[in-house]
Amino acid sequence: MAVTWQETVERRLQGGQSELARWLMQFAVSGSQSAMLSEHTWEPATDVYETPTHLMVKMDVAGLRPSDLRVNLDHDTLVIRGQRSDAFRNRATTYRQMEIMTGYFQRVIPIDIPIDSANIQARYEAGFLEIAIPKGQQKAAATLVITIINR
Repeated sequence: MAVTWQETVERRLQGGQSELARWLMQFAVSGSQSAMLSEHTWEPATDVYETPTHLMVKMDVAGLRPSDLRVNLDHDTLVIRGQRSDAFRNRATTYRQMEIMTGYFQRVIPIDIPIDSANIQARYEAGFLEIAIPKGQQKAAATLVITIINR
């Protein structure tokens, strides 16, 4: 069933201001109305913080397996991609409330400090992806794929 523009706006507003802000940012970045209407684009909640020795990234990706995720370092940018599917959505169902986002996502996190790119570690545990990026002496100068360890 097609969703009208008005229904989409009402659904997004019911999700709260932070969801509305993400939705508007998605439009500003993409410049397209179709990106705002897409049910295949979402952004998992992500924390980025520093410890004395690491830059840490923690992402809420419940329902995914490590094989559903891709983590790459591209010079000074960490790129996390994935896809969450929901087998139940294909059934004949009438939703009374729908908040769990599915589909493809991509998060791009700038790395603005010198790091030790050879020792980045990523692990998936209890629905969270945690990436530990050791601080180092130089900016990342390479593109590499980061393997995710399942705990």
